[in-house]
Amino acid sequence: LSLMKMVINGPGTRERRLISKLAFPFASQRPLKEDEKLVALLRKLDAISELRIRVHQACDCSFLYWHKDAIVPLYFANIYNNPGEAHRLHYMFTTLSDCVPAMRWCKHLETPDVLVKIFEDDVYQHLKELILDPL
Repeated sequence: LSLMKMVINGPGTRERRLISKLAFPFASQRPLKEDEKLVALLRKLDAISELRIRVHQACDCSFLYWHKDAIVPLYFANIYNNPGEAHRLHYMFTTLSDCVPAMRWCKHLETPDVLVKIFEDDVYQHLKELILDPL
């Protein structure tokens, strides 16, 4: 039980949580009413510790790379038709930046930077055609 206290008394890293889960069965060989509370607290600690990872996974928009020729032109055309929404344009660029880490793993070109440059050029071409040139 003292090992669990020492481990929990610090940052909720994956290793610390694993050690506390492994130490729990040894500490709870005698039934206690507080065991249920401790299990609930460990679950809450897991949920809080993994929150950043889960939010990052849920908000990952790297799939847009495969749909850039359909979604990006529609979005830019919508921005042009609704100028009051232009302040949201930076959200699309931030979203499209989620595609870059996956592109860095490409092996079929000389360097991954070539693919990133092609992607940037495609997005800029859509921006130029649908927003900048009509102005």
